[in-house]
Amino acid sequence: MLDALTRRCRGGAATHVSVSLERTARWLLGHDTVAATAGEVDPDAYRVDLGGGWSGVSPPGMLDGRALSWPRLPAAYGAAPAAWPLSSDGQ
Repeated sequence: MLDALTRRCRGGAATHVSVSLERTARWLLGHDTVAATAGEVDPDAYRVDLGGGWSGVSPPGMLDGRALSWPRLPAAYGAAPAAWPLSSDGQ
């Protein structure tokens, strides 16, 4: 996916990529965080405590001069139902 996005950003055509979200999640969760090296952004600069033992990355940007925040905790990994949320009209 990253190679396809890099090609598109460099002026190439869009590329179709088929990936497994489950496999991608396992890959991401299997990697340790990397400490920032000299001259890079502090990796904890955007980390926010969500409570309940959770931490996350704050949403980027501001709205009406206020920093954005997450409205609620995410579901525990693997606990959310495997279903699309319904729209407001029930479909």
